[in-house]
Amino acid sequence: AEYMGSVGPGPRTAEPVHPPERVLFVGWRRDIEDLIVELDKWVAPGSELTIVSPLTVAAREATLRDGVVPKMRNLALKHVVGNPILRRDLERLNVQDFDVCLVLSDERESPSGMSADSRSMVSMLLIRDIQMRRGNADCVIVTEILDARTKSLISMARCSDYVVSAELASLALTQIAENSDLEIIITTLFSEEGMELHIKHAWLYLNDGEELSFW
Repeated sequence: AEYMGSVGPGPRTAEPVHPPERVLFVGWRRDIEDLIVELDKWVAPGSELTIVSPLTVAAREATLRDGVVPKMRNLALKHVVGNPILRRDLERLNVQDFDVCLVLSDERESPSGMSADSRSMVSMLLIRDIQMRRGNADCVIVTEILDARTKSLISMARCSDYVVSAELASLALTQIAENSDLEIIITTLFSEEGMELHIKHAWLYLNDGEELSFW
């Protein structure tokens, strides 16, 4: 017999629309152009990126490959001149209004790894304290560190996450030196055209109120 019962709507086929985000880059680095271009690919249209650094806008543009960041589709770029380890400069930014903060390790200000990490930690702690005092302790803060010895300190500082940029490169080179067959795998994982891992919203796979087993 033919089943004539009603069938509810199936799972969605498109992800929910993400709202525009406000992103803060604290510090400056020579390859920041690549970070900006990559970020522009993933944020929603109407998002805003603010970069705070002691460098003047002219000095920042001089460090870029073409003297200007390529035209962006989703991001509006805003430059702010200020010292990221001074509380008054961070308070003027209203850091509590940002969704994500990325603290970059500025090698220009501190050539040694530990010294640069100290400045990054000061900026991160100041930003977190201002956010908590102004009612936004949920902002994601990711801090770049250069010296692996800083990991034990930064893990206790209420940082959402951290990246040991120099360690990533050294580990990859060590693995390739030990086993050259791994080069194609590591190249695939780290290149722009390589494989990627995406976390999809559960909204795509079940309906509101629906219960699913693990299997």
